[in-house]
Amino acid sequence: LSTDFEVHRNWLAITHSLPLEKWYYENTSEWTLDYPPFFAYFEYALSIPAKYIDKEMLKIDNLNYRSVQTVYYQRSSVIITELVLIFSLFKILAKVQNVKKKESLFSIFDARCFLTFQFACNFGLVIIDNIHFQYNGFLFGIMMLSIYFLNEANSVIKKVKRLVTIGIFTIVPFILSFGPFIHHIPQLISRLFPFKRGLSHAYWAPNVWAIYNFSDKILSLLFQVQSKSSLTSGLIKDAEHTTLPSISPKITFLFSLIFMLIPIASILRRSSRKELLVKLIVLCAFSSFLFGWHVHEKAILMILIPLSLLAVNNRKFASVYFFISTIAYYSLFPLLFKNFEYPIKVILFIISVLYNYESLKYQYSKKFKINKIELVYLSLIIILELYNSILHFVLSFDKKLPYLPLMITSVYCSIGIIYSWLKFLIFSCDA
Repeated sequence: LSTDFEVHRNWLAITHSLPLEKWYYENTSEWTLDYPPFFAYFEYALSIPAKYIDKEMLKIDNLNYRSVQTVYYQRSSVIITELVLIFSLFKILAKVQNVKKKESLFSIFDARCFLTFQFACNFGLVIIDNIHFQYNGFLFGIMMLSIYFLNEANSVIKKVKRLVTIGIFTIVPFILSFGPFIHHIPQLISRLFPFKRGLSHAYWAPNVWAIYNFSDKILSLLFQVQSKSSLTSGLIKDAEHTTLPSISPKITFLFSLIFMLIPIASILRRSSRKELLVKLIVLCAFSSFLFGWHVHEKAILMILIPLSLLAVNNRKFASVYFFISTIAYYSLFPLLFKNFEYPIKVILFIISVLYNYESLKYQYSKKFKINKIELVYLSLIIILELYNSILHFVLSFDKKLPYLPLMITSVYCSIGIIYSWLKFLIFSCDA
C-alpha cells in the first residue's frame, strides 16, 4: 500500500476524533491535514460509516493501521465516490455528437466511447486512485459537472445580472469552506501552502522547473560546485539551487499568473467562442502545472480530463491530446515502483495509448496525424524505459545514481508537455 493510503486513514481519524477547530493543528502523524476545508468535510463524512467497519482505523495514534476491513473500506470509498465522475460523463455524453454523423453502426472507437474510456478507464486515474490511492476521480467529477452546468446555464444567466450571479457562486462556497475556521486562518494557510516543502516534489513533476533543476545540476557538475542540500535526494524539502538563482514561491506565482493572463487575453481576442470555457480551463491548468510551486506529477490530469472534451470536436486538439496523454501516462510510471506492479502499468499503458490512437484515427480518418518529430519523440520512450528498467541496474548505476531514472523521465516528459502547451496555445488562438 502507498503512503497516501495512510495519509487518508489519518485524515479520517483526525476529522472523526477531534473538534473542527483542531483539525489543522493535529500533528501526531507526519501526514498532517493539508487539504482545503471542503475536502476535510468530505473525510469527516467518510469517517461516519467507517466507525461501523473498524473503529481502530479512526484512532489518531494508530499509525500505519491497515486491517483488512480498513483496506476494503478505503478502497471501496474511492470506487463509490468515482460514481460522481461517471454521472458527469452521462450528462456530457448526452450533448456529444459523433464526428462521423453518417456512421449508423456502433463502434467502440466513436466519440462517446472515447470519452467513456477517458473518464471511466483513464490510465492516470486507475494508477493514481485505484492502485496508488487518491480521490481524484470524485473531484474531477465535480469539475466536469461544473463545466456542464455552466454551459447549460448560459441562457439562464443572461436573464439575471451576471456579476451578482458570479459573486454569489464565488462568495458562498468561500464562506462555507473557510467560515468555520475564521479564527484559525493563519494556521490553515500554513497547512494549505507548505512553502518549506520546496520548489519541486521528491519526484520532479515534468514541468519548467524540472528542466531548471536539471540545468542547475549539470552546471554544478561542470563547474564542480557542491551544494549543501540536494535537489536529487528524493526527499521532500526546501533545497536551494547551486549555480542558478533559487526560485521562490512568489516567482512561481508570478510566472503562473503571467502565463495565464497573457494567453487568456489572446484567446479571448482571437479565438472563436465555441468551447471557450473548456479552452480557458485547460490553459489555466497548463500554467499551474508548468510554473506552479511544489507541483505533484498527478496534477497533469487537470489538463488531460478537460482536454479530452476538446479532442472529440476538433482534430487539432485531438493531435495535442494523443501526444500529451501518452507522455503524461508515462510520467506516472514512477508511482508504481514495485516489481509485481510493473507488468500492470506497462499493459495498461499500451492498451491506453493504442486505444487513444485508434479511436482518434477512426473519428478523424486521414485528418488525424502525428508528425514525424512527435512520432520519434514518443518512440524514444521505449528506449528510455529500457534504460530505466534494465540498463540502469545492469550498469550498476542504481547504487551510485539512484535518482537518475526519475530525473531523466521527468526532464524528458517536461520537453513534450511544454511542446504540447505551445501547440495548444497556437490552436486555441485560431479563429
